[in-house]
Amino acid sequence: KPVPGNEGKTQSEILRRVASGDDGFYHLETKEPVFENGNYRLNFHGRVTIPSVKNYQLTPVSNINDIVCQFGKVGDDRFHLDYRRPMNCFQAFAIALTQFAL
Repeated sequence: KPVPGNEGKTQSEILRRVASGDDGFYHLETKEPVFENGNYRLNFHGRVTIPSVKNYQLTPVSNINDIVCQFGKVGDDRFHLDYRRPMNCFQAFAIALTQFAL
């Protein structure tokens, strides 16, 4: 959503505000996989069945166990996308599209 007061600000100034948590920005990052049995894995609790470099989970910086969005492969051309607040459908879908070279 547009945030008042960003007009004329540089990108680095806005990113500093995001990192500090000011003005209701929500900073998410990709959850790092854990190394188990010779492979790197993310726990999708059964929602994702095929390992892929396209699989990801987004979490707040402050709590890596609080998954806000996850995307993963379940078939040759099939994927699951799960999201919840504060992310909306448009944001989750737009982020998922970045996983493909269109």
